[in-house]
Amino acid sequence: MTAPLNTLNARQRFASNLRRWRATRGFSQEHLAESADLSRVYISKVENCATSVSIDAMEKIAVALSIDVAELLAMYSAHPSRD
Repeated sequence: MTAPLNTLNARQRFASNLRRWRATRGFSQEHLAESADLSRVYISKVENCATSVSIDAMEKIAVALSIDVAELLAMYSAHPSRD
């Protein structure tokens, strides 16, 4: 069970929102990495809070997921949809 988004720090919130959006889109880490021109290992580290994410990487990930960067940092992220 994950903690409510309002109790997470920014890195944890980003990781949680990233996992949810990636799963909603039906993307594997590999697919997201290829779409965002990043490595699968990097995506894994970001999702597991093992590394910091740059603004440039945030933007690449958001574009690959077809969402605004703000959704990945949102305290109360909108419920992801498959749109």
